Amino acid sequence: DEARIPLAARGAVSVPLPVAPVAAAPDAWSRRESPAVAPDAAPNASGVAVTILGPRGNAALVAAQLAVVSANLPATWLGVDCYYRPAESRGGSVRAVLDVVERWGSGRVAGRALPPALSGLTQRALLLNAEFWRALRAPRVLWFEPGTTLLCGRAPLALDDPLFEAWDWVGAPWKWAAPGAPHSVGGNGALSLRTRGALVALLDGGATPPSKGNEDMWYVKALGAAGALGPPLGRKARLAPTLGGN
Repeated sequence: DEARIPLAARGAVSVPLPVAPVAAAPDAWSRRESPAVAPDAAPNASGVAVTILGPRGNAALVAAQLAVVSANLPATWLGVDCYYRPAESRGGSVRAVLDVVERWGSGRVAGRALPPALSGLTQRALLLNAEFWRALRAPRVLWFEPGTTLLCGRAPLALDDPLFEAWDWVGAPWKWAAPGAPHSVGGNGALSLRTRGALVALLDGGATPPSKGNEDMWYVKALGAAGALGPPLGRKARLAPTLGGN
């Protein structure tokens, strides 16, 4: 049996999510079911979607997620970059997902090995590392947790909508955040639109993340107070009022 995910985005396809063991995931995909092949990115490409593959993910679910995300990206965006630790790419879930991506061969979804200096870091540490953000390929980044979030093909706003250009961080609301509190703007980071330069400037400017806690909660609070840091950020971070979970 298959659960099929309908996509309403332009050029999208129906991607089957096989109900099968993870080990069988690569055999459940074909080039016909891959994301639509996009032309080479234009020089003015404005954004890129980014995730970090890990050994605990369900390969079939993550592959379906990658197809959905890539199908819903604006045409001017570079595509989806799936970062991975080379030591974890020799087998298991990471290898299975990379095999699917290689078989697609579309260029719209790409596996990218983390450099040695970063490959030993946890996901949290990577997301709090200026060098990781500095190395990303576009100024606007859609970060998404692997296997846990999806883009909606029927959403009223596309990622390149001018409304989003006003903000450095856009995420779904935290229901527990009281109006006027630091976390009442910005929103959850699991599926979030971020400005690469704002995060790099924050980290380079001396902001020090705590040793524990969620990276998105720290970023939202720190970005909200970024005006107090002075150069190189030089301005208050632009945190979106959370957009009702869209």
